[in-house]
Amino acid sequence: DYRVYMLQNYVQGGELLGLIYNVSTKGYLSNDAAAFYGACIVEALSHLHSRSICHRDIKPENILINAAGYVVLADFGFAKVVLEKTFTTCGSPEYMAPEMLLGKGHNWSVDHWALGVVLYEMLVGQTPFIHVGATRMTLFRRICRGKIAFPDAKKHGIDVHPDARQLIAGLLTKDIADRLGSSITQGEEPLRTNPWFQGLLTDYHHVFLAEKVSPPWFPDVDDELDASYFESHDELEKELLSKEKKETPLDRKSQRMFEGF
Repeated sequence: DYRVYMLQNYVQGGELLGLIYNVSTKGYLSNDAAAFYGACIVEALSHLHSRSICHRDIKPENILINAAGYVVLADFGFAKVVLEKTFTTCGSPEYMAPEMLLGKGHNWSVDHWALGVVLYEMLVGQTPFIHVGATRMTLFRRICRGKIAFPDAKKHGIDVHPDARQLIAGLLTKDIADRLGSSITQGEEPLRTNPWFQGLLTDYHHVFLAEKVSPPWFPDVDDELDASYFESHDELEKELLSKEKKETPLDRKSQRMFEGF
């Protein structure tokens, strides 16, 4: 009587962000886990890009994990059909590509840059261009320089696989023509065939896409309505209910507009 509700599929495992920083005991993921989720994201991007859709906000908060342990890409608020270039600056600062920050115009290659940032974050536990005392301006300067460094394995105990390092470096390349996966003719194929993914992607379409590869983590849920991997919205619901009592419901004429909706 008071409002229209938009219902969406419930992705029960929460955000990849929570898996990296809350579920993981180390604050970063294992090599195999990162490779699995990375391969899932590549498939999601390939699906979008084949339809000329650029997501433009790839980050762990927008990568959900379903009850089967597989990735679901979410939040298409900045998504756009891009045939050549677009010039809107949007997205989340730590994941923005240099060409977007410099206003040179961008296409789907910004998603590949963001993928490189997410892969780094999964394996290291922080994004590659952030630093202590960073301001937005210093962060943007570091992104535009495009220089990345991996933590010293002996000093920090984080040993990033050489194939993963090479893949991330290929994605975090300032020159779009050289950025891995951004070729107009080859698309995401160089990503699929990357050595880091090969253990997962043998018999690719029959096994991985059919969700027959065992995921590294399954959500521990009690039933189909278990929302333990998401923040509680009880207070917000109470607030909405209290407002409803003060609102006037739609009249019959207005209600008839929604018959059969």
